[in-house]
Amino acid sequence: MKNFLKCIIILFLTCSANYSFAGPEIRLNKIAFDFGDVSSDKILEDTLIFKNTGDEVLKLKARVSCECVQIKPETFDIKKGAIAKAKVTFNPAKYSKKVTFYIFVDTNTTPSYVTLPIYANIIKTKNILPKANITPEKSSELSTPYELAIFYTLNCQYCRDLKEKIIPELETKNKIYIKIFSYPLNEPENYEKLLFLEEKLQDKNNKMPALLINGKLLGKDEIEKDFENELNKYIGNKNIVPILELFKDFKSSDANKLFSGKYKPLKFIPVILAGLLDGINPCAFTTLIFLLSYLTFAGKQKKEILLTGIAFTLAVFVTYFIVGLGGFSLIQSLSSFAIISKTIKWIGVLFAFIIGILNFYDYYLYKKGKISDNILQLPKFLKLKIHEKIRETSKSKLYFTSAFVLGLLVSLFELACTGQVYLPTIVYIVKATPFKVYGIAYLLLYNLMFILPLLIVFLLVYYGVTSEKLSSIFKVHLGKIKISLGIFFISLAILILFL
Repeated sequence: MKNFLKCIIILFLTCSANYSFAGPEIRLNKIAFDFGDVSSDKILEDTLIFKNTGDEVLKLKARVSCECVQIKPETFDIKKGAIAKAKVTFNPAKYSKKVTFYIFVDTNTTPSYVTLPIYANIIKTKNILPKANITPEKSSELSTPYELAIFYTLNCQYCRDLKEKIIPELETKNKIYIKIFSYPLNEPENYEKLLFLEEKLQDKNNKMPALLINGKLLGKDEIEKDFENELNKYIGNKNIVPILELFKDFKSSDANKLFSGKYKPLKFIPVILAGLLDGINPCAFTTLIFLLSYLTFAGKQKKEILLTGIAFTLAVFVTYFIVGLGGFSLIQSLSSFAIISKTIKWIGVLFAFIIGILNFYDYYLYKKGKISDNILQLPKFLKLKIHEKIRETSKSKLYFTSAFVLGLLVSLFELACTGQVYLPTIVYIVKATPFKVYGIAYLLLYNLMFILPLLIVFLLVYYGVTSEKLSSIFKVHLGKIKISLGIFFISLAILILFL
């Protein structure tokens, strides 16, 4: 047990150290624009809100994958705790059917950029050019092909014209064969390759689409103005730079993966610990022991107990995840306002700290033999209500369905107690996670850890361990659980404070 506690302390000290060098951090009001079904003659507008939740100035530079999308302003320097807004405009006049475009926001954080997709289903009667495809190999008697690389989006009309009209016309005019390396920007690694080239060639902030020709990058404006001149220089140049040679030092940073860069494993360690500790929380565990005891008393077979356990656990997972998702969405929305965000942060810190102290006090009562006097436990009327529901549903022949309904009800009743862990953990997730999709992933992780002890207990009963034995083990280790919860809550309060 001492080693276990040491591990917890070391983990949290490491996490705390990790946050003391936070730097700038970006938070957005959305992770995508979904305009749904729209008419091609309607110009669409929306607002993108940036917030700096770090402790240094956040520098942003936005650019778009298509001329049909505009974002104004494009650059920001956002002070600590400040908010900035950008107007996003999308003109779908040249498009039809379902399209996807992108806003790329380069930042001075880690990861070094954020990608926001724009989705729309455009209703239009006129036909447009077919989808762009990677240029096929040509069987030509011409000399070694000249190489170009295009960074583009599949739905971009100008990108298609470039690949299907402008470049073929220049091929015919100059009697050459141009081999095109296509890098669609809907794949995160391709945008990283563009950033890599811009850094390597010292030519940044190119407008989309971008064209790489003989070691030189051209943005959209430069393509329209200088592409043919650059191609003529390329044709007369004997020192050709192969496209793939430029990428030989490229290494993907996997910046869009959940736990990369700033979203490293240290941030989900507290979530894992919170879920596991909440799963063995006396509130949840005593209810589980009562359920098993009553199922055994009612003469249920091992198979029935196992199926009941699976249904009960599934219901607990679904209920807690939905409740957590609602809480996360609410707190994240309120956190868009600086004053409310700070208030939520301090409420989370104080709540976690107080619950930590109360767990230590419960441990003191445990050592005095006054377990029934514990402060952090379900109110008596809720215990009686839960026991009543267990007795009612255990009599049903449809035990799987009844167990699922029971799991839903018990989860809601127990929130008065288990919510003591869940609430500060949700506050922590909101503060640690800039994007809703990452928050959802953390909530899934938390609830998987929460139900893990439940599944283990039902399996133990299935393989012959009695509820009396489980209850005895739980009582013996109750003090250790209270100490662990106390350490966890105090550490969580410190972590939230550093976020």
